[in-house]
Amino acid sequence: MRCFIAVELGKDIQSALLNSINILKEKDGKVRWAKPLGIHLTLKFLGKIKSEFIPKIESVLKKTAKKHTPFSLNIKGIGTFPLRSHKPSIIWAGIEENESLVSLHEDLDINLIKLGFPGEKRKFRPHLTLGRIKSYNHIDRLLSEISKYQEFEFGKKTVSKIVLYESILKPSGAEYRKIIEQELA
Repeated sequence: MRCFIAVELGKDIQSALLNSINILKEKDGKVRWAKPLGIHLTLKFLGKIKSEFIPKIESVLKKTAKKHTPFSLNIKGIGTFPLRSHKPSIIWAGIEENESLVSLHEDLDINLIKLGFPGEKRKFRPHLTLGRIKSYNHIDRLLSEISKYQEFEFGKKTVSKIVLYESILKPSGAEYRKIIEQELA
């Protein structure tokens, strides 16, 4: 099983993201756009795991969630990775800086390291992947349109639970199946 831990988004934010994706689609060359219902905030990508490992991960989710109360996130802006590149590979919606989110991510990472998962090597940059750029045809038009959304507010999301998902890769794109939902304290 290919798995990750994430925060779900509400329908209002998914709808706002879909509106922006539709506008950007008019400017793009070759971008594989995310399915709005599948857009999520990844906290930790676990990779391939055996199903027998699920109870141990569930234990980590419970332990981590007990230390954190629900908090609010502000979804704001669209940008690209690598940052300030003329040849980006990812289009994303941003998450305003949030200490509660960073703390949740750090605790989750520490607890997963104890299970043998590798720790994060890069700084946590919370974002929502909207698309993956496949060609640089018309990239200037696309980047110009993206720049109009740097301060756009998509809405607020109350984070009250974390979810373990299975990612099922298909020719039409990844599909996600919830395995475990764990409420925050």
